[in-house]
Amino acid sequence: RQRLDDVVQLLAKTGGGGTNCALPMAWAIQKKVAVDAFVILTDSQTWYGDKHPAQAVREYRHKTGIPAKLAVVAMASNQHTIGDPDDDGVLNVVGFDTATPQLVTDFIAGS
Repeated sequence: RQRLDDVVQLLAKTGGGGTNCALPMAWAIQKKVAVDAFVILTDSQTWYGDKHPAQAVREYRHKTGIPAKLAVVAMASNQHTIGDPDDDGVLNVVGFDTATPQLVTDFIAGS
């Protein structure tokens, strides 16, 4: 319920903190939510918490039986990825332009 400029000021004071990109999968497991795909947009400065996002999506698939996909769109290249490049159900993208949303959509749809 805060205004955007208030949030920006707060983040400027606190530094924003780390990003746990495994949280969407952990939340879906905990709440028993059926998810076809997770899409993570990241600044490439992530904190894994106690579980790597690639591990979290594998756990989600195992616990639910849903072959959920994971699309990771990193805004900066830093030679690391949170998506397993050897997993056919994972798309890793670096950068964002007008083609990115369609690319992610086509990956999720399987086309």
